[in-house]
Order: sequence, then structure tokens, then C-alpha cells
Amino acid sequence: MNQTDDRARCYYQRDQLALRMIQHGARVSTVSTWTALSSDRVYTLVQRDASFPQGPHRERSPRRIKYFFRTPLLAVHAATLASLFDLFEILSETTPGTPTQSFRTLDPAEKLCCAYEMYIAMVESPLIRFEHAALLATALAEGREIFLRYCPKCGRARLVDWSGFATDTCVHCRPGAHRAAIAGSSA
Repeated sequence: MNQTDDRARCYYQRDQLALRMIQHGARVSTVSTWTALSSDRVYTLVQRDASFPQGPHRERSPRRIKYFFRTPLLAVHAATLASLFDLFEILSETTPGTPTQSFRTLDPAEKLCCAYEMYIAMVESPLIRFEHAALLATALAEGREIFLRYCPKCGRARLVDWSGFATDTCVHCRPGAHRAAIAGSSA
């Protein structure tokens, strides 16, 4: 194989990943950041593909991790998605303080798509959109605001906010927790 074939394969991989991310509802800025494609290239790809009648979102991407802690159910969904990131080893090569630019590359982006696709297949009514999934993965990689821990009582994944009140157990194990609001919890 020569260098030209490798370069063509890389461009094709970036284009396919961009289309995959757009299908999940990613904004152009998110796609550009994770694939290193220009915004113009992303728009061109979308215009050429007939499966995108409306085109990609143009708004700004979400930036606040407090979104994941709005409700106990949303926190459970975020922890589920974060554990899928762990399963797909999206964060395996990161350490707290990892620069965002070095994390957002093709390999983690492919794994992000796989983890997100598994999340939407597992959950009856997904609460987390792709843009927030990308935010969650980035925040976990940076390790400055949130991190993933497992409950010492039941072993379930949970997100811990560095700035907020942290408990030792997950929402399922806390006495008097909002168990009725959490699908699949046992009373």
C-alpha cells in the first residue's frame, strides 16, 4: 500500500465519521472538532447525501456539565453512558488534565459513536442527545469537573461532580432516594 492510498482511506474515514455524527444530531462545530474537517467540508458532505433533508444543526454546542445532574434519572442516564465510554475504552488513554485537542481525534470519535449507538439501543427513551454525549466524554477526559466512579454497595456507575456535594453511594442505594423516578430500580 502506498502513501496515497493511506491518505485517501483517512479522508474517506473522516467523511464517513462526519456523516455518522450528523445522523446522530451533531452540530457542524462538533463534527469539525472531532474529525478535523472544515465546516465547509461538513456542509458539502451533508448536501451530497440525500438522507439529510434539513441539514445539520447550526447552534452552539452545549458547554455545561450541570445538565447531567438536573434530575436523578438524567444522572443515571449520564452514568450509563459514561460506563459505556469506559467499556469502549474511550477514556483509556487519558489522564486528568488531558488537553481537549489531543482527545478529540478519529479513534475516540469512532468509539464515541459506538457507545452512543449502544446507549440509544439499550435505553427505551434516551434522555441524552449526541451533543451532550460528546460534552460528557470531553469532560470526563479532561477530569476537571466530573469523573466516573462505581458505587461501593451495588457496583453501578455514577458521575461525581468535583464542585458539588459527593456521596459515597449511587442514587439507587441512598435511603429515601427518588427510586420511583428511576426506571428499573428495585424498591
